[in-house]
Amino acid sequence: MKEQLEKFADIVEKLHVLYRILISVGIIILCSMAYLFLFIMPEFDEIESLHDKNKNLQNQLINSMRKAQKLEHFEMLTSDAEKKFDMERRVLPESEEIRLLLQNVARLKQESGLTFTLFKPEEEVLKGFYAELPISMKLTGHFHNVGVFFDKISKLSRLVHIDSFRVSSMQSDDDMSLVEVTCTAITYKFIKKKKKVRKKIKNHEKSKIYIHYAGFYGSGLFLLMSRNSSLSGKNSSRNTQSGSAEGRFCCTITT
Repeated sequence: MKEQLEKFADIVEKLHVLYRILISVGIIILCSMAYLFLFIMPEFDEIESLHDKNKNLQNQLINSMRKAQKLEHFEMLTSDAEKKFDMERRVLPESEEIRLLLQNVARLKQESGLTFTLFKPEEEVLKGFYAELPISMKLTGHFHNVGVFFDKISKLSRLVHIDSFRVSSMQSDDDMSLVEVTCTAITYKFIKKKKKVRKKIKNHEKSKIYIHYAGFYGSGLFLLMSRNSSLSGKNSSRNTQSGSAEGRFCCTITT
C-alpha cells in the first residue's frame, strides 16, 4: 500500500503544475460530494419530513380551532334550548305540583263567588313524555262570575284546557242570570323518565344474601303500607270531604 502511494506521488510530481492543481480540485470536489450525500442530504430529508409534520399539525390545529368554535356555538344553542325547555316545562306541572294546582282552582272558585257541585279528577291519560289529567266540573253561579272564573283560569302559570263546555240556565224567579256550567278541565303533567340501573353481582352467595334481605325488607314494607292504608281508611271515613287515594279524589262541595 505504501509503495503504491509512493508511485502515485512520483507520478503526480512528474505532472505539470496545472494537472496537479486539477487533480487536487477534483479530489476536493469528490470529498465534498461524498460528505454532501453521506451527511448533508439525510439532514435535508429529515428537515423536509419535519416540515411536512409541522404543516399537518398546523392543519390539525386549524381544524381543532374550527371545531372548538362550533362547539361553543352548539353549547350556546344547548344552553338556550335548556332554558327554553325549563320555561316551557313550567306549564306542565310535575306530580307534586298537581295538588297545588287543584288548590289554586278551588281558590279561584271561591274568589269568583261560584259553587261547585262536582269536582272530580278522572284517570290520567298518558301521552308520551306528558300525561293529561281531566277534571270533571259542574258549577253554578251568575253568568258574569262564570266568565271571571274562566278568565282567571286562563291566567294561571300552568296550562289548563277547558273542554266539553255546556251552559244551562237555572230556573229562578229571583235571579234570571244564574247558570249551571258543566265542563271538563284538562291539565297536564310532565313525566320524568326513570333511569335503569343495572348491577352485576359476581358472587353467588352475596346475591343470595341480597335477595333474602330484599324479601325481608319488602315484607316489612308491605306490613307498614297495610298499616298506613288501614289508618288512612279510618281517617277518610271520619272526613269524607278531604279524602284522597293515590293522587285521585272525588268530592261534592256545597257552600
